[in-house]
Amino acid sequence: MLPSFVYGFFRFSIGFLLPRLESIYSINDALAGAVVSVSVGLVGIGVFLSAYSSRRYGDRLTIIVGFLVFTIAIGMIAIPASFYGFSLLFLLASFGSGLTIPASYSLIGQIIPQRKGIIVGIVTSGYNLGGLLGPPAVTFILVNYGWTGSFIAFSSVGLVGLLFFFVILGRKNDSHGATGKVSTLSLLRNKLILTLVIANFISDLAFLAYVSWTPSYVTNRFNMRGSSSELIGTFFGAGVGLGGLGAIFAGTMFDKIGGRKSAFLGGIASALSALGIYLTNSLLVSVAFIVVTGFLSNTFWTLLTAMAQASTIREDRAGAISLVQTAGFAGAFVGPALTGLIGGATSSALITVVVLPFIVYAALLAGAYRDPKEAIDRPALQSNVPDRIPRSSGNETT
Repeated sequence: MLPSFVYGFFRFSIGFLLPRLESIYSINDALAGAVVSVSVGLVGIGVFLSAYSSRRYGDRLTIIVGFLVFTIAIGMIAIPASFYGFSLLFLLASFGSGLTIPASYSLIGQIIPQRKGIIVGIVTSGYNLGGLLGPPAVTFILVNYGWTGSFIAFSSVGLVGLLFFFVILGRKNDSHGATGKVSTLSLLRNKLILTLVIANFISDLAFLAYVSWTPSYVTNRFNMRGSSSELIGTFFGAGVGLGGLGAIFAGTMFDKIGGRKSAFLGGIASALSALGIYLTNSLLVSVAFIVVTGFLSNTFWTLLTAMAQASTIREDRAGAISLVQTAGFAGAFVGPALTGLIGGATSSALITVVVLPFIVYAALLAGAYRDPKEAIDRPALQSNVPDRIPRSSGNETT
């Protein structure tokens, strides 16, 4: 959970630092927003390159290096520098955090291979826990200790995470490292992985659009200003925290009924819950739907990661997870900007960019994906099974 927690602590806290960033470096909203957007892109690059690093050097070393890059770069921001120096260090820290994410999922898949869903859910819940604790902690530090104190806090969290990880897991050797070698193109030829790549792009696009624009929509819709707007922030934060339980619930459902059914039900439920926010005329109902949507809307990350693990052989697992998660970060990069282009915090824009993509995600997986065990049991679906998974001749005991 440590890499996910550190990334969530960092990512959910950035929005609270933007006003101070603008005042310190005398920049406008557009430039500050561009830095944050590019930082998401650097996380995605780190996620993508994590697969190569895991194959070449192992999951554990990849996580340790990612922690080190994040901790050192984010800590150096506390030293006064120009805006260009800040941007370089901020982007480097984002890249380091991205390196740790797929490797942590791949590593836990090695440690507990028989319960893919629940363990992926537990790892994902660390992200939501970081999102629950990060904003209030960083806001308190920012008010009492200033800009420098905030980045020392980020660096301290990264250092503690690194030390705990190294003591508990980092000194062991991976059972594999450079033995597996698979290209991105060959993974995309696997129909299951290609389906998951498209699904994660669509669903993370919807999720980041929801997170970025829904608070503004609700506060504008019900004309909430000043201290009254804190009500929305409180319940929105509660939804983010409950998302950790939602991730674990999604993992449990994966283990019990499979990824395909779980993703379909989760996608439809997320779409309907978000639709309730954008159509209701009641503040109380809207707040209730915010909490429910927070619980549901990030379940896709757990399910698609677990499905990527289940759809490849062991040697290709890190590459498959990295590819699927990179597609998610690409969607996350597009979602908020696309919403802004077509209307921003309006019901029509949010229904288009949040509700409809969740429906498409659910329909895509219901129609194009088959859980590997189900595919093997059905001869007509053999073309969906990864080529390197051995198939029974019918004489062996499965």
